[in-house]
Amino acid sequence: MQQLLYHPAWKKQVDSGLDQQIQETFLQTRDDQEKVIIPIRQAINHNGDYLLTVLFHNRTQQAIHLSNIHLSVSSPYFQAVQHQFPTTEWYVEPQTSSPWTFIFREMNYSGELADDVRDLQIEFISTI
Repeated sequence: MQQLLYHPAWKKQVDSGLDQQIQETFLQTRDDQEKVIIPIRQAINHNGDYLLTVLFHNRTQQAIHLSNIHLSVSSPYFQAVQHQFPTTEWYVEPQTSSPWTFIFREMNYSGELADDVRDLQIEFISTI
């Protein structure tokens, strides 16, 4: 059975509004076998980086290490791509869902943000 688990760093920093969004998204999507990465929120930070907060569903029998994925995010007027994320501290246990924020450096994205984060198309390749 799929469970929701926060990385220890998230437990300290997540605000109640985002926590509620994550809980609701988990309940709505935990049984949807086709959805692996569910976008929750996006923003551009003060450094010009694109931040994408997602709920990641690992429905496999193996842990998935975040640093070993290629991620592509797109909408009609936006594109972000990154190969390997600079973190080794986070992975998603088997049969577990976990929120995370991916950071795309300014050179790895272009265009206008989608008005609704649910309009984003996300593709990932894991190299477990």
